[in-house]
Amino acid sequence: MMAKIGTATLIGKSGEQYEFTAYSVDSPFPNSSAVYALTRRIVENGKGRHEVVYVSDSIQLEQSIRANTKLPDILALGANCICVREVMGDKARRKVAADLRLCYNPPIRD
Repeated sequence: MMAKIGTATLIGKSGEQYEFTAYSVDSPFPNSSAVYALTRRIVENGKGRHEVVYVSDSIQLEQSIRANTKLPDILALGANCICVREVMGDKARRKVAADLRLCYNPPIRD
């Protein structure tokens, strides 16, 4: 079972708000179709916020995360959380991921 931390709202360049479920970065994940953001979760005054380090999408989430050759670099930047939003369909998934990349300009990209 995945260790859920909470929820996170990430906003795309378009202004669209996307609700994600936040998990510890070492959680196991199902091989589902999703957009995901690896983030550095910072808690201040009892409130968490996310600094986006990497955004991608996959039809097989677990496999994509564990096989990602950039994962050591992502973790070195302090990523400690993965925010997941299940999105069905290649076109829809890629659109959400691109919208988020345009807004957050993450330091690590595909």
